[in-house]
Amino acid sequence: MIASKLSARDYRRLVTILRVLGEAGLKPALARFGLVRTRNALPYNAEADAEALVRALEWLGPTFVKLGQLMATREDLLPPELTQRLSRLHDNVTPVSFEEVRSQLTDDLGADPIEVFAEFSRTPIAAASIAQVYEARLKTGELVVVKVRRPNIEEVIRADLRLLAGAARLVERRAPSLRRHQPTLVVEQLAQALLEEIDFRIEARNQEDIRRRTTVFVVPRVYQHFSTMRTLVSDRIVGMSPNREFRLSAPALARTLARTRPKVCSP
Repeated sequence: MIASKLSARDYRRLVTILRVLGEAGLKPALARFGLVRTRNALPYNAEADAEALVRALEWLGPTFVKLGQLMATREDLLPPELTQRLSRLHDNVTPVSFEEVRSQLTDDLGADPIEVFAEFSRTPIAAASIAQVYEARLKTGELVVVKVRRPNIEEVIRADLRLLAGAARLVERRAPSLRRHQPTLVVEQLAQALLEEIDFRIEARNQEDIRRRTTVFVVPRVYQHFSTMRTLVSDRIVGMSPNREFRLSAPALARTLARTRPKVCSP
């Protein structure tokens, strides 16, 4: 259940969201929905606004990226020029500095990561809106990756979910024709998926479960004694990304994977 009461921080986040949407060139669209006031009518371009919306959602972070990905599946509700662009959403972002995650890592590991590991690269090898990944070596010699949740991202996600829940309730009250799409339920499902995604203990359990069961994939081993809700340490396995390497339709990709024994990249 998403809390319905908004805090002062939530309202500040709302201002940020509206500012980002406006700066992305979406002011005409916002005006059409009464979210901003303008003295004169503004030109509205569906294709340009679709591109601008994608940029804004990516900038706003994981909650809105996930929302956009959900919207991409609603071809019954949204125009094709929008759903096609939303389907290409990604959440690669500029990483935060090592110093910004160092204290969080120290809390989770029980000591400074430079001391815990034999080697620890301060430059992430990957960064997304929820987490970033560092390469390290255990003192026992294993090469691992350390997935670290971005500082304060849970607070941002929870604030976003409260705002989206409020918006969904408003839509259901003000737009009876949209009630059949159950916006409140959509936000609740989004909340469940996101809050599970930021709890790396769930990912660790799932990863280990798949590793025990599979005979087709090579799945990285999780080092549970280093892993927490915000940190996940697992084997570093160099492999190939199916999306990047194959560029095939889902059935063709499934057949290709069934004929091979690919390695699954570390998170």
